[in-house]
Amino acid sequence: MSAAFLRTVSLAALSLFLAAPAGAAPDLANVRELYASASYAEALEVLGSLESTDNTEVIEQYRALCLLGLGRTADAEKALERIVVRRPLYMIPAADVSPRVVTMFHDIRRRSLPGAARQLYVRAKASYDSKDHAAAVSQFKDVLALVNDPDAAAEGPSLTELKQLAEGFLALSQAAVVAAAAPPPAPAPAPAAAPVAEVTKAPSVPRVYTASDADVVAPQAITRTMPGWRPPSALIAQQSFRGTLEVIVNEQGMVEWAGIAKPSFASYDSDLLSAAKAWRFRPATKRGEPVKYRLAVEVVLLASSREE
Repeated sequence: MSAAFLRTVSLAALSLFLAAPAGAAPDLANVRELYASASYAEALEVLGSLESTDNTEVIEQYRALCLLGLGRTADAEKALERIVVRRPLYMIPAADVSPRVVTMFHDIRRRSLPGAARQLYVRAKASYDSKDHAAAVSQFKDVLALVNDPDAAAEGPSLTELKQLAEGFLALSQAAVVAAAAPPPAPAPAPAAAPVAEVTKAPSVPRVYTASDADVVAPQAITRTMPGWRPPSALIAQQSFRGTLEVIVNEQGMVEWAGIAKPSFASYDSDLLSAAKAWRFRPATKRGEPVKYRLAVEVVLLASSREE
């Protein structure tokens, strides 16, 4: 390794130490002095005694510089790889280290980001399944940031399905967060009492019955065609999704309103709402008379069992 290169790395390291967090100043100052005097092994010993999680990325950068000074390139790469594993979105400021270190760091990120994105997706999906939707939103956003990172561009085609899946679950997670934050509807104000002489009979509003009304016969489907489930990718086809559609069937057996009570998959829910408008039923009845009825329809999109 040339003396000119070591001088370049030394200058970069000095500028990096000056920007180090204040809490680690004494130990890092010691490392700086050892590094500046080319005492790389001694600097590594000091770095080995540091356990600050707040400065882990900075410590690993210095460790890589010292290892490069000793000609231990493979070990320097491992130090940089630990940064990527711990914080995949972290970037070493190009102005703080030598071009060689920057190039080495980007090479490591190119190799590591696809695996890191997939691992983060697994954690995000676990948050979604446990209904921790706020955490899922943050994690799915990080998955998409990794997938769209320039260092992952070479792996773009292999990450396309992961990106589609993360986008779908991000939309579902955001919708769940918004629904949870929505305030309950305000109670309707009580009507003002009118003088007795002016009281008139209000027009009757048809009641909408539900499954909780035991004396009402629920509507019977005549035509209720569900749209086909067409997963946008093979990876999404391996997942199962469940949701609930609600419709109001009027006295003529037609669907006068439809809404998604629980999302299943965004694109499928849109197709389902369109299909529901054409459904026909034998209307619900109470004592033989047709009535309006609010019907809940469970939606189940099962994982594909065929080999892709």
